[in-house]
This record gives sequence, structure tokens and C-alpha cells, in this order.
Amino acid sequence: MKIQYTEFVADPSLRNTITNLPAHIAQVLIAQGSAKAVPMPRWGTPEWLEERKAQSAAAVPNAEDTPAPFVSGVCWEIGKSYYGKPVIQRRSGSEIGQAAFGEIPDGCPADVRKQYDKIVREYNARLEAAAQERQAVLEGRR
Repeated sequence: MKIQYTEFVADPSLRNTITNLPAHIAQVLIAQGSAKAVPMPRWGTPEWLEERKAQSAAAVPNAEDTPAPFVSGVCWEIGKSYYGKPVIQRRSGSEIGQAAFGEIPDGCPADVRKQYDKIVREYNARLEAAAQERQAVLEGRR
């Protein structure tokens, strides 16, 4: 934030000088009367553009910012649908395409198909075991 020091600043050498400070520091100086805010030039003017370029050049990235991961090319993987069923997912950049349960999309590598078939067999076996257990419980109550 750009400020101009006033005559009330403690250091006489800073009086009437213009500087760019982090907003939280500038706001404290303005609140105590040691500085006043310097307004931005009118939007769209060449002065405004120069000011924005200067702000961008002075910006320091936060060390805690995490860049979004970027997947180069296509990545195939096995995931779960909203209902917990295994599905084949295709990642390309930041996009994820998901096939319907039991569907194998075009271009899917053979090793992913093999892995998917194995996981579907295990999933169906768990469903069958749960259905048999449920049936046994129901028959035991009658």
C-alpha cells in the first residue's frame, strides 16, 4: 500500500516521503496519523498501468502457498465412484474423466484393465457374501 508520511512521523527524515509498505503496516501508520494513503491513479490510465506493474513486481509469493499439481500427459487409475463402486479414471492436466461402473473406456492400457477386472471381481464377491449373510439372517428369524 502506498503511503505518504505526514509531519507527525517520529523520524524527521521521512516527512513527506512516499513509500510502499505492506497494507497491515500502512494501516497502522495511517490510523496513528503518521501517514496518509496515496490513492491509485485513475483506472485505465498509463499511470495506473505503471502502478499495477510496480505492485506486481514487488509482490513476494507466500512461502505457504502451494502450487496446484500438474499432471503432464494422461494418467489412468482405479478409483471409487460416489456410491463406492470401482471405476476407471482418466486424468489429463487438471481434468478427471470417470467411466461408469463396469465400463472400460477407449485407450485404457491393458495393465489398468487387468487391475480393474480383479478389483471388480473382489467387489462383486463382497456383495455376494453380504447378500448371503443377509439371507441367512432373514432365514434365521423366520
